Amino acid sequence: MKQLNVTRGKVAIKEDGGGESTTEHGIIYNEKKNKTEGTGVLHSIGLPEITRSGASIPFEGKPGDRVLFTKKNGYSMFGGYTIVNHSDVYGVFGEEVGSQ
Repeated sequence: MKQLNVTRGKVAIKEDGGGESTTEHGIIYNEKKNKTEGTGVLHSIGLPEITRSGASIPFEGKPGDRVLFTKKNGYSMFGGYTIVNHSDVYGVFGEEVGSQ
């Protein structure tokens, strides 16, 4: 697949986990895909959002950052990536406290 560049006000996230799981008896099942919150790694970030007054709202993250996001306001899936609005990203994970 070629490079995915999202449009203005959007981010593309490669979600963590959520794939197949196996029970203790060996039954394979898919995890619930429609949960509303998730974590993942930023892949692509669109240009800043523009308000009605013309002000630019920059996004505070960069490709490679781990983020917490919501799917409550709608999302798209494409090529294994979840695409949401900038405002649907709740936070960027930092380093663990006490890590060396």
